[in-house]
Amino acid sequence: MKKIQFILSLTVIVIMGWIWASHAYAAPFANITVTVTIQSVSVNLSGTTWAIGAIAAGQDLQMSETSDITVTNNGNVPESFTLRLSDPPGWTAGGTAGSETYVMKGLLAGTTDAPAGGDFGSEDVITAASQTATTGIFGYAGPSGANGASVAPGNSVDLWLHFSAPTSTSVTTQQSIVVTVGASVP
Repeated sequence: MKKIQFILSLTVIVIMGWIWASHAYAAPFANITVTVTIQSVSVNLSGTTWAIGAIAAGQDLQMSETSDITVTNNGNVPESFTLRLSDPPGWTAGGTAGSETYVMKGLLAGTTDAPAGGDFGSEDVITAASQTATTGIFGYAGPSGANGASVAPGNSVDLWLHFSAPTSTSVTTQQSIVVTVGASVP
């Protein structure tokens, strides 16, 4: 009986020693470092005016290299630029110029690219609803491959506008069409 009791006691001591040894080297606490950066979505424009001047009804005009607007991602995350416009009193934006209806199109291109009038398509029509740039919408397939989609922080693209005046209008005073450039996280 003493032999069984000794083996039983030795077994309990070994088991207790194993349990104690497995926890003996554990630290009483451990740290987790959490890092976070709040997204900053910001856009900067090199200019805010395209002064067309007096033109004939139904005339088409496009920005030149000297009048295009550089759009820069001032945020800390990639951004896709957005475009929308506000109609002036008496005129309405549309997909085709008509009586009291004008068309404003936009292309976002690399800073060394220069789109031509034929590069603006129906997918590039700016409306009162905000639209996000993609390779197909407002995106110019120029040599640089740059467009307004997923622009890296600190990088820029140029905004080129194409305007088609109403074919007829009773409004003959200077009109101001506001094109709003925004940004969203893709």
